[in-house]
Amino acid sequence: MKLQMRLKYNHIFGGLLFLSFMKPSSFGYISPLLDSIFDGLLVFTLLYLLFKFLVTKNLHFDLFFWGICFFWILHAYSTRLNEQGQMFSLVIICAKYVAVYLYVRVEIIQSKISPMCMLVPLEVLMFINIVFFFMYPKGMYTMIGSNGSYYSDQVWIMGGKNGYFYYIFFAFAIFLLENEKMKIYSTTQNIIHRVIFYGLVLINTFIISKSATLIIGVTMILVYLILERNRLFGNKRIIALYYLIFAFLFYFLMFSNNNVGMLKYISNFTGKSTTLTGRTLIWRRSVEAIKNNYLFGYGVENSQLVVKKIGQSTSHNKYLWILYRGGCASFGLFVVLMIYVFNNLRKSYSVHLSKYYMVMTIVLCILWIVEVYDNNMLIFAFLLMCYYVTKIEDNYLNENNKIANYEI
Repeated sequence: MKLQMRLKYNHIFGGLLFLSFMKPSSFGYISPLLDSIFDGLLVFTLLYLLFKFLVTKNLHFDLFFWGICFFWILHAYSTRLNEQGQMFSLVIICAKYVAVYLYVRVEIIQSKISPMCMLVPLEVLMFINIVFFFMYPKGMYTMIGSNGSYYSDQVWIMGGKNGYFYYIFFAFAIFLLENEKMKIYSTTQNIIHRVIFYGLVLINTFIISKSATLIIGVTMILVYLILERNRLFGNKRIIALYYLIFAFLFYFLMFSNNNVGMLKYISNFTGKSTTLTGRTLIWRRSVEAIKNNYLFGYGVENSQLVVKKIGQSTSHNKYLWILYRGGCASFGLFVVLMIYVFNNLRKSYSVHLSKYYMVMTIVLCILWIVEVYDNNMLIFAFLLMCYYVTKIEDNYLNENNKIANYEI
């Protein structure tokens, strides 16, 4: 009885710690007090997890952690070289990354926190967002972009468009983990929960978000899940064809301009630009800036300074953004770290969870072509879960299979 109470306490406490990674950008507009509370919770989470990590036996900082540290050390060097660099902002970013790393290692892998402790807060947030959408159909407040200009007035609790991607993408990762874990318990309650989850995701994605990249990403994931469920993805050639189709579409949408081939006719017919709301212009200016400092980049700068150079507060492309901030040195290390992630997923590809996470990682890499989703803790948490996928499978899936077979 005491053991059960202790486990329940650990799950609840782990869920409370997870809240520190969920702070919506809307809090800075509608409730500065809540914004400060969540910042304080994040500081507590970092200190608590660091202490727990250091006193727990058989836990140590591994090669992947040091690779991430070296990645940010290179950014720190780039920031130091730049007379207008912002070192304090870089320190805050690194502290957030360390907190997420510790949470994945200590709470998810070591303490085996229930996936529902992370999924339920995300579902509650999506539900509250829907409620406020109906209460304030024209938006709750006017959001100002990081460059100080008008961004949008159609924003609710989950904040700007990028915020939807963070929450929904990570919710999918946890939902798939919980779904695989509960396969041996096919109950009506589980079926109802799946319906509720998909309802929350679809409403926030296709009705509220106003984000084209989120719609593309969720559609790609859902199409895969439907095809895989019908066993249409057993052949790797079909999987390759699936991604080739999307790559083909992205080629025409992103790497061409209005005067090239088919896009010229599409632009004339629709009367609209096919430059993805000016992204191609931002990419061109980013490439020009990178050429002037291609080895180490510019480091972390003030948003207004970035706007002067490339026309926006980010490059709207993850790969160009890493080159802009950290140069070829950081980009090379980023590629190595992603190879490690993909390699670990490949090793256990026969397991459904690894297969799902592989698909989601490829979707993320595709969407990084048009968005940065920079320095977000939930995206980083997902990549860590991909890297440690074999340990997560051992903790959550293999143990359940033993229970099902009366082995423990």
